[in-house]
Amino acid sequence: VYSHYALQVDGDGALKLLFHFSQDIMGAMHSSDIAAHLPALSKFFFSALDLTLLRATDSLSQMLQLQNAVATAFGALVLRLNEVLFKPIFLKFVEWAGLGQQTDAIGRSEGAGTLRSGQSQLPARAMMATRVICELTSTLKSLFVTYYTYMLEDLAGWLTLASKLPKQQAVPEDGATSGSVGGGASGKEKGKRKHRSSQSEQTAVTEETPASVVIRQVLQAFTLLFQSDQQGLMGEKELQFLMPALMCVLQVGAWASAELALTNVESTVSPCLNSLVHCLGKETLWKTVNYHVLQQCRASNALTRQMAVLSLRGFYTAKGEEFLALLPESIPTISELMEDEDERVEEATQKLIEVIETHVGESIQQFFVN
Repeated sequence: VYSHYALQVDGDGALKLLFHFSQDIMGAMHSSDIAAHLPALSKFFFSALDLTLLRATDSLSQMLQLQNAVATAFGALVLRLNEVLFKPIFLKFVEWAGLGQQTDAIGRSEGAGTLRSGQSQLPARAMMATRVICELTSTLKSLFVTYYTYMLEDLAGWLTLASKLPKQQAVPEDGATSGSVGGGASGKEKGKRKHRSSQSEQTAVTEETPASVVIRQVLQAFTLLFQSDQQGLMGEKELQFLMPALMCVLQVGAWASAELALTNVESTVSPCLNSLVHCLGKETLWKTVNYHVLQQCRASNALTRQMAVLSLRGFYTAKGEEFLALLPESIPTISELMEDEDERVEEATQKLIEVIETHVGESIQQFFVN
């Protein structure tokens, strides 16, 4: 049945039912039976992972539904394994995904030596791999944290590469205002003229691309990791490669549209950064995170600045008074943002200040008077 439907054009529905059935079977089997049949079960699930690559020509929505079914069933199996049984399967998964081999494995593809949109193996393999990683992190929580030592740096590399892949429709690089995806708006202009794109200019595509799915799922995996890290895995060494990768998703070309970018900065980027700050726990490490976001607040592109301001607001919303210790070093940048040429950036900055003032207990406008 499995082999038959793997070759059918309209077999996704049956395949999803097969994996839902597999998930129920995993939950019903006795642990000793799972251990006895583990080689066959492992072969089944890794064949399923390969199947998702064979069906990469399906619509993105159908592909994601199939990958969700595979990942959930795989998670149900893992939940029944002890560490002795789980670790070999995990290492096999790491090898299948091309993780744990630094950058050389990130662009691995069948006959493709470079990373090119539509031709690289990264979108298909990374989509499935990151979905499985999200499932494992969500299922095993703190028990899975140490396993990130095998793949954390490579996942950061995937995040960087996926952010730089050409999208179906990218936001212009010339500093145009957020929401404008046609290249019609100008960059920073003399006289500090405020500009906002008209409704007719807002032709942003809201549908995801394979690259944006990889970005979103890596961010979700990192968020779960940071929330579950009780072993102190995150430190200065990890921030050296994590922060540049996380800042890539604030770049204008990381998303297919301004609308998709702003939606994800609220739903995935900011929660990820907030969880990282909470996980770090030390003000000295918070400074590193805050510094990188402040740098993006001075980017040439208005959309990047807007996303960075939203990320800053997330820090003060999540950490409250604790994060006020970093306010003095942020004031010069916030002062510049208050007079930003782009109205959306200026509005986002005003909302940031309002959040800060709720924790300070008084107006802080006097700090921004030239």
